[in-house]
Amino acid sequence: MNIDVIQDYRGDSVDHDQGNGVWDDIHFIDIRTEKIFNNGTSGQFKTAPILICTAKYGSDEVGSVSNIEMFDR
Repeated sequence: MNIDVIQDYRGDSVDHDQGNGVWDDIHFIDIRTEKIFNNGTSGQFKTAPILICTAKYGSDEVGSVSNIEMFDR
């Protein structure tokens, strides 16, 4: 809540890539971004204003991500 991103390669990010826990009911409220700069096109440095993803590496299991809300108050 009330987050200012002044300068970065990503604004909002939910990146679930380890463990089989379930991520649910996540809320982003009043997030402001000023400058998103290009840092890369793949992997952990992918440039994006909003990034929501899950990734499986090797034989490790990865849990789900669901019910994400992004809104202004």
